[in-house]
Amino acid sequence: MRAFIGVCFCVLLMPDATNAQDTLSVYFDLDKRTLDNHTQLDAFARTLERHENIQLIGYADYLGSKSYNLLLSFDRAYHIAKYLRKNHSKRITVGNIEAKGELPPRGTNSSDGKPKDRRVDIVYGSSATPKQSAVPISPAPKQREVVSSPVKSTRAPEAIEIDTTSKENIVLEGLSFYGGRHYPLPESMPILLSLVETMMEYPTLEIEIHGHICCNYVELDGMDNDTGEPVLSRNRAQFVYEFLIENGINEDRMSFKGLGSSDPKVFPEMTPEDQQANRRVELKIIHF
Repeated sequence: MRAFIGVCFCVLLMPDATNAQDTLSVYFDLDKRTLDNHTQLDAFARTLERHENIQLIGYADYLGSKSYNLLLSFDRAYHIAKYLRKNHSKRITVGNIEAKGELPPRGTNSSDGKPKDRRVDIVYGSSATPKQSAVPISPAPKQREVVSSPVKSTRAPEAIEIDTTSKENIVLEGLSFYGGRHYPLPESMPILLSLVETMMEYPTLEIEIHGHICCNYVELDGMDNDTGEPVLSRNRAQFVYEFLIENGINEDRMSFKGLGSSDPKVFPEMTPEDQQANRRVELKIIHF
């Protein structure tokens, strides 16, 4: 995980007279998912009529993997949606939230990436139909993963219901990972956001995050193709742990560890679906 640095917050208004729409672009610094200062967002909200419908489109630059950047771009858009819903619900109605992921490199590549690509576009005015201002994600030829379409969500995530009487682990249904990698599939974003909501709704909840792998019942753990380390299940649990921290959950409420393939959900694995079911993360409730 790359080190976080300070956030840069800028605003650019780009009117579109043809479609009677405007776009407010909010810029983030490298790896940042949240804003430290919402002053200009507040000023923007106060200029709108009551119940203005907006659309949010998140982007990232080309630094990092495509799957990581897709999650990053969604998280940025969701952060703005959550803030506006909480603080300006009388003036703003958040419609579609869309994550475009990374924009392709243009011109000379740099180790600093493209700061103008690390942004969320707020489209407003008229029907606020998003403009096609970015090229959809297409995987590089050498990558085996398939990231075929942007991530969209029209509903705020709901907290996971906690059964306080059960001793069983909480299986994060819908959270699944690329084979041999510690990054979740883009379709896993809703359950990750629901987990954030759960930790916020239950402020005394403490959890231990367990990572699992499929297919390998000889070694203690699997090889993580992203890091080159034989600790794949641990890295999957750590991804969820760091995601929660990045979204405001206190690290003192959580710990994580990898269990390899020692506790498969499906055994024996007869189909690719069985293998995918074992690429998972579960939660053990330590305190409620």
